[in-house]
Amino acid sequence: MTRKYYKVEAKCGHVGRGRCVWVTFATMAENGKEAAKRVRGLGRVKHDHRDAIRSVTEIDFEEFIA
Repeated sequence: MTRKYYKVEAKCGHVGRGRCVWVTFATMAENGKEAAKRVRGLGRVKHDHRDAIRSVTEIDFEEFIA
Protein backbone atom coordinates (compact mmCIF):
# COMPACT_ATOMS: atom_id res chain seq x y z
CA MET A 1 0.00 0.00 0.00
CA THR A 2 2.34 2.71 -1.22
CA ARG A 3 1.20 6.23 -1.83
CA LYS A 4 2.25 7.89 -5.06
CA TYR A 5 2.11 11.53 -6.10
CA TYR A 6 -0.11 12.72 -8.94
CA LYS A 7 -0.76 15.92 -10.86
CA VAL A 8 -4.45 16.14 -11.83
CA GLU A 9 -5.83 18.76 -14.21
CA ALA A 10 -9.49 19.53 -13.44
CA LYS A 11 -12.25 21.78 -14.77
CA CYS A 12 -13.09 24.47 -12.18
CA GLY A 13 -14.82 27.74 -11.58
CA HIS A 14 -17.95 29.79 -11.69
CA VAL A 15 -16.96 31.84 -14.71
CA GLY A 16 -20.17 31.78 -16.67
CA ARG A 17 -22.35 29.33 -18.51
CA GLY A 18 -20.32 26.97 -20.67
CA ARG A 19 -17.00 28.35 -19.47
CA CYS A 20 -14.37 26.98 -17.12
CA VAL A 21 -10.85 27.41 -15.78
CA TRP A 22 -8.46 24.43 -15.90
CA VAL A 23 -6.55 24.11 -12.60
CA THR A 24 -3.78 21.62 -11.77
CA PHE A 25 -3.90 19.97 -8.34
CA ALA A 26 -1.19 17.86 -6.69
CA THR A 27 -2.45 14.92 -4.63
CA MET A 28 -1.33 11.66 -3.04
CA ALA A 29 -3.16 8.43 -3.90
CA GLU A 30 -2.77 4.68 -4.42
CA ASN A 31 -3.38 4.95 -8.18
CA GLY A 32 -4.49 7.39 -10.89
CA LYS A 33 -8.17 6.50 -10.59
CA GLU A 34 -8.20 7.28 -6.86
CA ALA A 35 -6.31 10.55 -7.50
CA ALA A 36 -8.96 11.64 -10.03
CA LYS A 37 -11.76 10.72 -7.62
CA ARG A 38 -10.09 12.64 -4.80
CA VAL A 39 -9.68 15.82 -6.89
CA ARG A 40 -13.23 15.59 -8.29
CA GLY A 41 -14.48 15.77 -4.69
CA LEU A 42 -12.69 19.06 -3.96
CA GLY A 43 -14.51 22.36 -3.83
CA ARG A 44 -14.61 24.51 -6.99
CA VAL A 45 -14.23 21.44 -9.28
CA LYS A 46 -17.20 20.92 -11.61
CA HIS A 47 -18.34 17.58 -10.13
CA ASP A 48 -21.24 16.89 -12.48
CA HIS A 49 -19.28 17.28 -15.74
CA ARG A 50 -18.20 14.07 -17.50
CA ASP A 51 -15.00 15.74 -18.68
CA ALA A 52 -14.15 17.35 -15.32
CA ILE A 53 -10.76 15.58 -15.25
CA ARG A 54 -8.52 16.32 -18.25
CA SER A 55 -5.36 14.44 -17.22
CA VAL A 56 -3.75 12.46 -14.41
CA THR A 57 0.06 12.26 -14.38
CA GLU A 58 2.34 10.57 -11.86
CA ILE A 59 5.01 12.95 -10.52
CA ASP A 60 7.95 12.73 -8.12
CA PHE A 61 8.11 14.16 -4.59
CA GLU A 62 10.08 17.29 -5.60
CA GLU A 63 7.45 18.30 -8.18
CA PHE A 64 4.69 17.51 -5.64
CA ILE A 65 6.21 19.94 -3.12
CA ALA A 66 6.73 22.66 -5.73
